[in-house]
Parts: sequence; C-alpha cells; structure tokens
Amino acid sequence: MQYDATETLSPPPDSRIGPVSAPLTASIALRTDADLLAADAAIATGDADLARERAYAALGRAKAAGETLLEAQALASLANYDRLSSRVRRAAEASARAALLFKSVGELADEAIAHTSHAAAASVLGRSEEAVEAAQLSVELARLTPPGVHTVLAHNALGIAQAWSGNFQAAFDAFDAGSEVARRCQPALPDYQLDTNRAWAEALRLVAERESGRTPAPDRLCRLRGLLSRCHEAEMAGRARALLEGFERPLRALAALLDGLLHAWAGDVAAAARSLAATRRWLETITFVSWTDAAACWGEAEIAWAAGDAALAHEWLARLRVRAHEVEHEQLTCLSHQLASLFYAQRGEHAQALQSLRALREHEQANRRESLLGRTQAVQWQLEARRAQADLGVLRIESRLLERLSYEDVLTGIANRRRFEAHLAERLDAAAAMRQPLSLALLDIDDFKRINDSCGHDAGDLVLRRLARLLDGQLRESDLAARLGGDEFVIVFDRTELAQAQQICDRITDAVTALDWRGLCGSRAMAVSIGAAQAQAGDTGVALLRRADRAMYQNKKPSRRDG
Repeated sequence: MQYDATETLSPPPDSRIGPVSAPLTASIALRTDADLLAADAAIATGDADLARERAYAALGRAKAAGETLLEAQALASLANYDRLSSRVRRAAEASARAALLFKSVGELADEAIAHTSHAAAASVLGRSEEAVEAAQLSVELARLTPPGVHTVLAHNALGIAQAWSGNFQAAFDAFDAGSEVARRCQPALPDYQLDTNRAWAEALRLVAERESGRTPAPDRLCRLRGLLSRCHEAEMAGRARALLEGFERPLRALAALLDGLLHAWAGDVAAAARSLAATRRWLETITFVSWTDAAACWGEAEIAWAAGDAALAHEWLARLRVRAHEVEHEQLTCLSHQLASLFYAQRGEHAQALQSLRALREHEQANRRESLLGRTQAVQWQLEARRAQADLGVLRIESRLLERLSYEDVLTGIANRRRFEAHLAERLDAAAAMRQPLSLALLDIDDFKRINDSCGHDAGDLVLRRLARLLDGQLRESDLAARLGGDEFVIVFDRTELAQAQQICDRITDAVTALDWRGLCGSRAMAVSIGAAQAQAGDTGVALLRRADRAMYQNKKPSRRDG
C-alpha cells in the first residue's frame, strides 16, 4: 500500500498540545505519590525536564524515609525519562537499580518493566549480550504474573535487543509473541509500537543483507512496505498509541523515517524526501532531544545515495556520527561506519571501505569494554542489595564471583582484556627485572564476519568458544590466553623467545585447520591469522601489542587484506 507522506505522516496542527493519544501507565504498582503523578502528567505533555525534576524530588524523599517501593518507582520513572531525552547511560544505571529494588519488595511486574528499560538502554549502547539477557529476564518474570502491558513491553524489548544483535528471526518471534499477548489482554492493548519496531528490525536486516554483498530480495521490500502499511492504518484509525508515556511522537517520527528509507531503496527520491520532511515535522513537536533526530541523518544519506550524490551521502553519514554521539546512540554510530563501508565498496573505493570497517571494529570493541564495566557494576549493586541480610560466608562467595566476572570473558570463559592487561604489565616488569624473554601473539579468525553473516551470530559464538578451548589445550601452563573482543585473541608467552613462540603459533594454526568445523557452519574450512612479537627493553604493553598486530596483518592472506 503506497501513500503520500505529506498527507498522512505529518502531525496535526495542534500536536504540540497534549499527547497524540491517551497514554498507558508505566507502572503496575499503584502510584499515590504527588511528585510521581505530576511527573507522569509532565511527560504526557512532552516536558521531560519537569518530569525529571518531580521524579528526583520523589526519589530524595523515598531515600530519606527508607521507602523502597517509592524509590524503585522514582528510579524507574527517571530511567524512562532519560531514555526519551537520550541520556541513555543514566537510564541504564537507573533502570538496573530500580529492578533490584522492585525485586526486594516482590513487585514482579514492575521489576519486569525496569528490566525492559535496562534492555532498551543497553541495546542503544551497543551492549548486545547485556540487552538480550535483561530482556529475556523481563519476559520470564512477566510470565509469572497475569498478562498486561509489562508482558508486551518485555517481548518488545527482547525484539529490539535481538534486532540490534543481528538475530532477526528471533526478533520477529519476540514481536509476534508481544502482539499475541496484546490481543489477549482485556481490553486489547495497541500493537503500533510493536509494528513500528518490526519495521525498524526489517530495515536493519536489509542493511545487513546489503553489507554482505547480497541485493535485498524484492520480498524484503514488500515485507517492509506491508509493515509500514499496518502502521499507517493504525495512524489513520487513531490507534497509534505507545505502551509508555511520552513515546508516541518519537514513534510517529520513526514510522515516517522508515517510509523514507523504503522509498529511497525503491529509487523514488521525491517520495523519500517528502517522508523525511514529515519526519522533521514530527521531530519539531518533541520538546526533548530524540534519537530519531539522529537517525533522520541516515534517511538523508540514503536519499543522497539514491540520487547519485556520493559526496553528500558521506556528509550525511558524518553528521549521523556526530548526532549519534550527542544522543549516546552507539548503535547508530556503528551503523554509520557500516553504511560508509558499503557506499565506498560499491564505488570500488576499497581502501576507504576497509578504513571504515576498522573504525567500526574499534567502536564495537569500545562498546564491549564499557559493557563489561557495566556488568561488573551490576554485580556490585547486587552485593550491596544483599549485604544487609547476607552472612559473611555468602559475602565471601559473592566477592569471589565478582572478582571472577571482572577477569573472565563472558562468552568464552577464558581471560578477558582486563585480566590480560594486568597480567602483561606484571610479566613485563618481571621479565625486565630478571632479564628473561617475553613474547606475545595476537590472532583473529579469517573471514569471521562471513560466518556471522551466513550462519548467524549463534554459530559465530560457538566458533569463538571452541577456539578458546583449543587455545587452552595447546598452550603451556605458564602461558595466558585471553579474548580482547570480537574475534581477536591474545597469548602471553612467559619466559619465551620469539622463535619458540612462533613454533607454538604454528602448532595452533595447524590445530585450527585440522579441526572439523562442519557441525558449526556447514564448512570444514576455518583458519586464523597470528602475529607474534618479543618484548624489547623499555617496552610497554601497548607497544608490544601494536607490533604483534602489525605482524598479524602481514601474515594475512592477500585476498583478505585487499578487502
């Protein structure tokens, strides 16, 4: 179903006054606090600053009076307001703490909602594993209570987290489950938010297909067109309602943006421009900074690319990176690098495409490091929450767990980057003091992106875990293997000359090649690239790692280096 964005996607003339439609409550437990009720009223009219001010007042009184439920409600409200106004890191922290407090007072439904906020914030920050984990926990908690808005929100959050992780079928399954719950509720809940997020997930899947070198199948564009038609029907019927206060206008802006992307991909530049104009008009009705404002730069880049103006397209992608940083949307930053690489590759500019991919990789690694710190902080909060009732023996156990989590890679179980950096600094000092050799090797999996694209991220995770086990089996007890992030691993060879380290690296390379990988990705072939370097007098860990990185890239097959 085609429609003119200028006629059907634009906001009504009085859209600055009052909500687009009657909003649904963000809390299951009864709200009686005057400040929180005032905060709800403020967010319904788009005044996020006033809403935050009143919620902070409630939070201060709750802490002073020791009212745990009110403190949890205030934190949950602050998390939602911060998400709306793109203070995402604060939202992640507030929602995580709210979930712990709701748990302590037995409010399962509100705990589930707090986890959905945490999942949404973690998704935006590029903390994919953390986001999926929080959303899945929200779904399981919601199943322990009668179905309601919290159940639909939980499935919606899981769908968003899976979509940003690249697990698109799992995302659509989650959205479908949410729609089924929404239909069964009495009265039925609106699924406009689910449909809009379905369309967003479909757009991300189209980007992933383009990046992998495949031309999106016509049925993909048809599916996106069908999803947007459902959104349009809800808008025309007055059913374009969000599941939480304040999210209606951003959703309407997002739907208009997606319509623009669809037209751009279909080659209708004029229609795409009209949809982007409608997006801008919706954004003008929002008094706070929305991430959709940054995402609109994506739409402008696609329009410029469809019009054949590559320079303007890259200019808009640069703006996307700036705006994404301002709204703390790490996923949009990654998306800008993906699109830049895609656009360069399509014009045969392979050096620039590779540079964009390296920038993407560096940004993803930074997101993973931040995610680890966030998970460590979450464990610390759990310890604090239990300290009042736990005995000393339990505290010791959980302290050891915290220490293990802070030094262990979550996916593979081997040492993480933090453990590696501490170990390397210690061994460099010891090697210098005792005048003993020390070598280091850096390795990654050749064409790992192909594995994720063709077999899915679950298969990629299995490959990483299996490689970690292989490294443990090939190394000596004095060596340390660690995962730096993504498909990068590092090995510290204590008291080892470079020649001996390279022999071990050759043994690892042969062991990887000899393994039968067919059960993981349908192909027996798998290879790694390894580069080794020996510590020199006065070396720092950064300098040694840099030399090993150069050696690794020199050892890569030419076809891989050439992009």
